[in-house]
Amino acid sequence: LVMARELIGVMYNDAAISGAAVDEGQQARAAILCSVLASLLLSRRESLVWRPLPPDAHSPLVRRILQALQEDPLVSGERLAEDIGISPGHLARSFKREMGTSLVDYRNRLRMERFFATIERGRTNLLNAALEAGFGSYAQFHRVHRKLLGSTPKDYLMERKRGVPLTPMFPPA
Repeated sequence: LVMARELIGVMYNDAAISGAAVDEGQQARAAILCSVLASLLLSRRESLVWRPLPPDAHSPLVRRILQALQEDPLVSGERLAEDIGISPGHLARSFKREMGTSLVDYRNRLRMERFFATIERGRTNLLNAALEAGFGSYAQFHRVHRKLLGSTPKDYLMERKRGVPLTPMFPPA
């Protein structure tokens, strides 16, 4: 599966198992399917790319939230709202309206950025890197990684070890 000169995945159509002759029509249909799949996978991955606004473009409320998340990525929305003196619902709506993503998704992406930075520094123990990034458990990290990247953390690490160039999902911090 190739799209925009980038290998997205591999699909095999092998007649060796059945011993049948190669069917050219089936090969053409498989090529079309691969093209469509590559396009869908690439568009999904590109839709996950997230670019935060410059800090001076935010309201004072969102700047306070962002600062609190930088200091403690585990802080809950309820705790933030209590510290700021607003309702959790108002905090969530204001954050999503201005940032274009929910507080939970933003926090997960922030944690993933920290995870990737930890891995790039040479740490290969996934559990330690996930905990250092602010995830509460490996299960939580695994769930978020799979949701955001569509693969497991071990798959990511294996591809990285094999030297496969991986397009970063997040901009450098």
